[in-house]
Amino acid sequence: MMQKAVFLLLLTLSLLPAAGARPASSEYKMTQISTADGLSQNTVRDICIDRRGFVWFATLGGLNRYDGTDFAVYHPQLGNRHSLSDIRIKSIDEDPAGYLWIKKYDNSFSCYNPLTDSFVDVVDQQGNVLELPFTEIHMASDSSLMLYGQNGAACIETVRRSAPTAVFYDRKEKYLDLAEDRNGNLWLCGTTLTRVRANGKAKKYDMNNGPANLRSIAVQGGYLLMTVIDTNRLFRFDLRNDVPLEPAQAMPDVRLIDCCAAGRHLLVGTRAHGMMAYDVAADRFEYDIWGGQIKNEANFITDNRGGVWIYDHSGLIYHYNPDTDPSIKLLYIENISNPDKLLFHASSLIRKGCRIAAIKSGSSESGSRAASSHTGAIATSDSAVEALFRKAGIVRCFSREELTTVGCIFTCLPVSQSSSQHT
Repeated sequence: MMQKAVFLLLLTLSLLPAAGARPASSEYKMTQISTADGLSQNTVRDICIDRRGFVWFATLGGLNRYDGTDFAVYHPQLGNRHSLSDIRIKSIDEDPAGYLWIKKYDNSFSCYNPLTDSFVDVVDQQGNVLELPFTEIHMASDSSLMLYGQNGAACIETVRRSAPTAVFYDRKEKYLDLAEDRNGNLWLCGTTLTRVRANGKAKKYDMNNGPANLRSIAVQGGYLLMTVIDTNRLFRFDLRNDVPLEPAQAMPDVRLIDCCAAGRHLLVGTRAHGMMAYDVAADRFEYDIWGGQIKNEANFITDNRGGVWIYDHSGLIYHYNPDTDPSIKLLYIENISNPDKLLFHASSLIRKGCRIAAIKSGSSESGSRAASSHTGAIATSDSAVEALFRKAGIVRCFSREELTTVGCIFTCLPVSQSSSQHT
C-alpha cells in the first residue's frame, strides 16, 4: 500500500508545477486511457503498481492489468472457484510476498498469485480452504497481514509459507478497528478485545464487564485506548501489565465516536462536540483544542508519514502532524462574507507555520450562478478572490483533485517553505 501511495504522489508531483499555479495545457502531453484502449470499464476505484511494474486498475467491470501497451482483464468465471467472485472491484493491495489482495463489492477478498497468474486459496494450518468475507486490510510490521470486519478476522502469512496460510481465523466476533503495538502484537476491537501475536496465538479480554461494542482503538504511551459508540467513556488497557483499567469519562453530554494517536495526546472525535484531546499521562480530557475550530463530528485517517487527516463534515479537511508541522487546512469556500476576517485569521495562522489551500466555488460565470443559488449569497468576484488569497498566503486550487494534491505536497515541505509556496 505504501508503494502505491508513493507512486501516485510522485506521479501527481511530476504533473504539477509549484503549488497553486495553473499550467498551460500545452506544457504537458496527457494521454487518456479508456475502454477504447482496452480498459474494461471507465469507473476506476483504485490503482496499484506492483513490484514487476504492472499497473492494476480496480473497476466496476473487472480487474485490469496494464503493461503500458495492452490490458489483461480478469472477470468471474462460472464454475471456477479460482476466479473472482465479483466483477466490481474496490481496492488492490500488494503484500511483501508479492501477492495481490483484491477487495470486492461483495465484501470479501480474493488473493492473486502473480507467479501462476491465477487466484489462489487461503488455507488454515491443516490445509482447509477458508472464506474471506472481510472488508478491511492491515499490513503488519512482521510482513503478515490481517483481514477483518463485521464477519470476523484472519491473520495470514505469505512470506514464510508456500501458500497464503491463516495462522489466526475467527468468524465468531465482529471487529471494527485494529491497532499494532511496538512489539508487533495486533489488537482487534469490536464485540471483544482480542490480541493476536505473530505466531497466530490469540487471547480475548474481558474489559471489566464493559459493553461489547468497542468502535475504535489506538496505542498511546503504553496503553490501548478505545471508544465505545455513543458513550462518554474511553476504555483503557495497560499494555505493560496486560490488564484493563477503569475507563476515563468525559463530560456527561459528550458522545465519543473515534480516536487517533497524535504525539502525546489522543485525538478524540465526538458526536456533537467536535474534536477533543485526551492527555494519557495526566488522565485528563481537553475540550477546546485548536481554539474550537473543529466543531462538528470528527473522523480521522492516518498516513504513512505520521500525519492525521481530520474531516468534520463541514467541507473542511485538516491535517495535523505533531512531529513536523502545526497544521494543514484544506478549505472549500462557497461565499466570502467577511474578507477582512478571513485575511486576518489566515495570515495569522500562516505566520505560525500553518499551510492553507482553498477552492472558491463559482469561479466561472456558470459556477457563480450555481454558488448563488445554493447559498443565497452573491458570489465574490474571481479577481477579488485571487487578490485576497495571494495577500493572505492561501494557495488557490481549482478542483477537489488539485486541493488534495496540494495537501499531499504540503506534507512533504519543511515548515519554513510552506508560506512561500503560493505563487
